[in-house]
Amino acid sequence: MKKDKKTFFKLGCILLAIMLVNLVLNLAIDNYGIFKKDLSKRENVPNERFVKMEYLLANTQKYDSLLLGSSRVAAINAKSLEGGKFYNLAIPISTPRENFRYLRILKKHGMKIKKVVYGIENETFRYDTTKHCPLSVFGPKYFYYPETIDEKLFFYTQYLFLFPYLNVNKEKWVHKDYLTDSGSSAQDYKGGIEPIEKEKFVKIRPSQLVYHDNNIKILKEIIAFCKENDIELTLFIVPEYKKHYLSQNVDKYNYYKKELAKIQDYYDFSGLNEITKNEKNFFDDKHFNFKTGTLIVDRLYNQSKDTNPRIKNFGDYVTADNIDEHIKVLKEQLKNVENSEL
Repeated sequence: MKKDKKTFFKLGCILLAIMLVNLVLNLAIDNYGIFKKDLSKRENVPNERFVKMEYLLANTQKYDSLLLGSSRVAAINAKSLEGGKFYNLAIPISTPRENFRYLRILKKHGMKIKKVVYGIENETFRYDTTKHCPLSVFGPKYFYYPETIDEKLFFYTQYLFLFPYLNVNKEKWVHKDYLTDSGSSAQDYKGGIEPIEKEKFVKIRPSQLVYHDNNIKILKEIIAFCKENDIELTLFIVPEYKKHYLSQNVDKYNYYKKELAKIQDYYDFSGLNEITKNEKNFFDDKHFNFKTGTLIVDRLYNQSKDTNPRIKNFGDYVTADNIDEHIKVLKEQLKNVENSEL
């Protein structure tokens, strides 16, 4: 019996030692930029939602306007947005619930928000946001920013007890200054058109895609919040490369576009047009490049499609009055698409 107790005690000590070593390694290596404030020497991409929110909460007086959305809006230079001091709060794989959460947190902590420009996408309507989960299913690089004491305890504990060598963050971080500038990495590139990555496009059967009505409800809450707090809100639907657009359930997408038009006007840059058919306007099948980001800004600030040939047939302004005609045009585009594009 005494021998068993000694064995269990030894095993407990060994386990405790392993946990302590693991904790120290996580603090020292800090794979995701959680514990070290100085990010200048980092070589891999941190948890951007955490780093950006930490920076904004420490600089609430520096900005008065936000660009919200997923990584798809990262290629819009926030400095080019007019009427406010914008910060690009683009975060990978974000949901309406998460974006609304950060908007409320920043408002609560003293940011005087005048304007919000929010880029939404097909996936906006596909995430199940009925329940809030403090940890993203996509891994440690995407864990949500914590607000309450319970959330913070849970958040930091997760990072402290990761196995650092089993959770190596290998994504290289080349452009760093944008996090403490405008939040947008656009100014870090010297221009030019980046070719689309020659990757295999996964063919998704539209019937396999699941959509969730709850996202429309949350968008309504965002719209109501902005009205209550005198925040000017501009919505736009991001463009995506034709092959990705055609792999979606376009009819279902159009349904949610109609539901959105009932509660808020918006610009629609999706569909099949001169921009989305040209791979030179994208980094990959989902993410438009900086040249396209500039065209979006041109259109958002009411440049006429008649006087600016660069945005011809790109960025229709959609309202409750013209949504049916707009969807009719989108359906006609599908009829005219070549078989090679399917």
